Amino acid sequence: MVFYRPTPPFVSAAAGVARHIPCVSLVRPLPASLTACVAFSIASPVQRLLQAHLAKGMRSFAYVGQLALLVKELDGPYAPYSSLYDSAVKTLAEAGVELTLCLAPDRPEMIPAEGIADHLVRRATGLPDGSVVLAQTGTLGEKLSQLGKGFQVITYTESRGTLNACRGKATVLYGGLELLGQAAAQVLKERAGSPFPQEPEPVLIEPQVVA
Repeated sequence: MVFYRPTPPFVSAAAGVARHIPCVSLVRPLPASLTACVAFSIASPVQRLLQAHLAKGMRSFAYVGQLALLVKELDGPYAPYSSLYDSAVKTLAEAGVELTLCLAPDRPEMIPAEGIADHLVRRATGLPDGSVVLAQTGTLGEKLSQLGKGFQVITYTESRGTLNACRGKATVLYGGLELLGQAAAQVLKERAGSPFPQEPEPVLIEPQVVA
C-alpha cells in the first residue's frame, strides 16, 4: 500500500496497516512505523548546480520565497522547499559567498495569498542583473525568468505543467509524483508481499534536473 503525504490523523492507522502488509509513504516519513519512506534528495543536485555557477565565477546569488514554506513541519527532513534553501545556504557559505534573501514578510496575512508571488517578483527587481536566483517554487521561477534581468533561475516543482512552462527559461528540479511512484513500486516488489521486519531505511532519489 502507498500513502501520499499522510496527515497526522491518518498516521496511526497507517502504522497499523504496515504491521500486516508492506507500506510506503511518499515524501513524509512515519517515525516508529514499519512504513518505508520514499522521498526526494534535493541537496546534492542543488549543490552541484551552485558549484557549477561558482566555477564560472558567479558571485551574485539570491533566494526568493516565502518564510512560511521554509518550515519543515509534516514533511520533516525531506521537505523540498526548505531543503532547497538549506542546501543553498550551506553550499555558498562553504564557498565564502553571501546569499541575498528576498523573502515575503514575517506576517503573510499582510499580503493577499494571490499577491505574494507578485510581491516577491517586485522585490526581486532590485537584484543585480544576471544573478543566480533560487526561486522557491516553479511558478515563482517562471515569473522571475521573465523580468528581463538575465537571471539564471533554479527552482523546484512537482507539477509537470509548471515544468513545461519553465522549459528554456529556468533550471528545474522536477519532483514529479510518478518518479516517487516508480521508486515505491520497486520497494514493494522487493518485499514480495511481506511486511517489513523492522523500521526500514528511507529510500532517497534525486529529482530530475531539467534545463
